[in-house]
Amino acid sequence: TKVFCFDRSTARLSILKERMSQLAPLVSDDNQGLRNKSKFPVEICPMLQDFLKTDPNDFQQVRSILLDPSCSGSGIVNQPDRLADVKKGDNDRIESLSNFQLVALKHAMSFPNVERIVYSTCSIHKRENEDVVATALIESNREIEDTDMRWQLVSPKALRHWKRRGLDHDCLSKEQSNCLIRVNGMEDDTNGFFVSYFERGSRTQSECKNLASSIITHIEGTSGVYNGQFGSPGANHRGLLQDSRKNGRSKKEAKGTVGKEAMETTVVPRKKQKKLDWKKKQKEKKLERIRQRK
Repeated sequence: TKVFCFDRSTARLSILKERMSQLAPLVSDDNQGLRNKSKFPVEICPMLQDFLKTDPNDFQQVRSILLDPSCSGSGIVNQPDRLADVKKGDNDRIESLSNFQLVALKHAMSFPNVERIVYSTCSIHKRENEDVVATALIESNREIEDTDMRWQLVSPKALRHWKRRGLDHDCLSKEQSNCLIRVNGMEDDTNGFFVSYFERGSRTQSECKNLASSIITHIEGTSGVYNGQFGSPGANHRGLLQDSRKNGRSKKEAKGTVGKEAMETTVVPRKKQKKLDWKKKQKEKKLERIRQRK
C-alpha cells in the first residue's frame, strides 16, 4: 500500500508527517519516503506540492483520496478567538474558500482510477459543506458519459450510529443528505466538523455497505482509527466496567460500582457540567471582545 500526502506548506507538511507517524511505526527511507515496518507495508510519501497542480494521469495506481482542504475553521470551538473572527460576517472569505474547495473536490474526482473519496472540513457553514458536495456531484457527473462511472454519496459504515446528518439541500435528495456526517461543536463534546464519502459507479446498497466498511480495515502494525466508539447507549457503562476490572476489583464489585454511579448520576453529569461551564465562559469572553471592537 502506498500513500501520497500533499501540502504546499512546509510547516503543515511537517505536522502531517508527525501525525502519520502516530498511526503507524514509520522509519526514514531516503529512496521511498517513510515506510511502515509491518507484515503489510504501508509506504508513505509526503510531497511538498500543491494538490491542484498534480496531473491525475501521473497517479494511475491511486484508488482512494482523503481530501481535507483549507476551510474557515468555524467548527473549532476550543479556539474562541478563531471562532469569533469567523462569525464576524466575512462572507467574501467563506465564498472564496468554498470556490477553492469545489475546485479541489472536482480535481480529486478527475483521477482516472480513483474509486472512493472522503471530503471533510472543520466548518459548520453549509456553503463549505453541502453546497460544495452538491455542486461537485452535479458538475463532475455531467462530464462523465458512462453512467456506471459516475460519483455517488454513500453513508460510511464506520459512522452508522452517528445521528447528526447533513442539512437539507435543494440539489440533494433526503437519502443523499443522510449520507453526510455533521458534528456540532457546542453539543457533541468535540470540535465541529463535516464528512462526506463518495464512491464511483452504480452499485447496489449492499455492495456500497461492503465497500464502505473497508474504511475501518485494520492493517497489522498500525493503530486503529475507529474502534466502535459509537456503539449502543450502554457503551459508557461497559467502559467503566472494564476500567474497574483493570484496577483489580472483582467482577461483582465492578458491577456494584457501575450500578451505583448510574443511579446517582454523579460522574458523567459532573464532567458534562464542567464542559458546559467552560463553553459558557468562552462564549461570554467572545461576546465581550465583540463589544469592545464595536
